[in-house]
Amino acid sequence: MPGAQQEWIDEGGLYDRDPLKLEEQINGFEFTYCSSEFDPNGIGGTYVATFYDDNICCAGPSAWPNAVCAYDLAGLPLSPDGNLSCWTVSVDLTAGFECPPDLRTSFPTEGVPDINGAPRYFSWGGTWDVNNTGPWIMRGGYRRDNSFTWFDTTTGGLAGCFWFGGFPFASFAMKIFGNWPGVFWFAEPGWQPFEGRVTLSAPVVAGTTVSFVVDFPGTEADFLLASLNPGLTILPSGRYILVDLGTPRGSALIGGTPRQMTNHALTVTLPSRLPPQIYLQVIRSTGGLTANAINGVTNGIKVTTF
Repeated sequence: MPGAQQEWIDEGGLYDRDPLKLEEQINGFEFTYCSSEFDPNGIGGTYVATFYDDNICCAGPSAWPNAVCAYDLAGLPLSPDGNLSCWTVSVDLTAGFECPPDLRTSFPTEGVPDINGAPRYFSWGGTWDVNNTGPWIMRGGYRRDNSFTWFDTTTGGLAGCFWFGGFPFASFAMKIFGNWPGVFWFAEPGWQPFEGRVTLSAPVVAGTTVSFVVDFPGTEADFLLASLNPGLTILPSGRYILVDLGTPRGSALIGGTPRQMTNHALTVTLPSRLPPQIYLQVIRSTGGLTANAINGVTNGIKVTTF
C-alpha cells in the first residue's frame, strides 16, 4: 500500500493482432485493489489509472509522467470499518474513451522493438489520493517481469524498483480487454458524446458472414456507412461523421452506402476479396445523409480485413 499520490507501475506485453500495423488499442480493463483506509461516511477514494507504451526494467516508462492515456476513477469504495476489504473494478472504454482514443496516436505492440532493441513492453500504473490502499498481487500474466517501479508524484522522482519476491513471477492484478483482431475504434479530439455504439459479431474475414449491431435507443432507422478511408465531417449539431464520404464507399463490403439496418442490426455475407482496410460508422437518421436528418452517431471502427 504505497500511500497517497504514489504511483506504482507494472508491465506486460500486447499481442500483435493487426497484420498491417503493429499497434493495439485498449477497449477496457479490470483491476483488483484492497484498502484498510477508514471511510465510515462512504466518501470513497480516487484512483488514476495510467497506460504507457513502453517500460524499461527498474526504470519505468521512458516518457513518465506523460502517459498515453490516464483515467480518473472517483468514488471507489474504501474500508467502512478500518478492516482490510478488496474490490474488483471493471472499466468499459468503448465509444470514445479507448486507449488510444483516435488513430493518430500509436500504441505499439510487442512486435515493435523498444528503446533497448528488445520486444516492447507496455506498462500501466495506478495512483490513489488516499493512504492504506493498493493493488492486489497475483501470479501469471503475459510477458510479465518480476519487478515494479515506484514514482513519487509529489516530488516527480523515481522512488525505487522493487522485486515481487521470487518464482512464480507476479504482477499487479490487471486484465486488459481488446476487440476483435484487426478492429480499432476511433474518435476525434474534441469529439461530442456518441449516442450509440456499433459492434461486430466476428472478425471481418473474406467469404464469411458477419453481423453489425448498434445499441441506439428507440425505433428510428439506422444506416451503416462504409469507406476506404477515415474522414471528418462536423455536422451543424456538433456530431461527427468519421468516415470519408468523398471516397468509394466500401461497396465491396456492404454493396453501397448508406445501408439501412433492420432492428439495429445488419448481417452480410462478405465477398471473396476485400480491400485491406475499411472504415465504418453507424448513423441514426430520419432520411439518409442529409445533415438535418441525422440525429445520432456512433464512434467509428477501422477494420483490417483477413
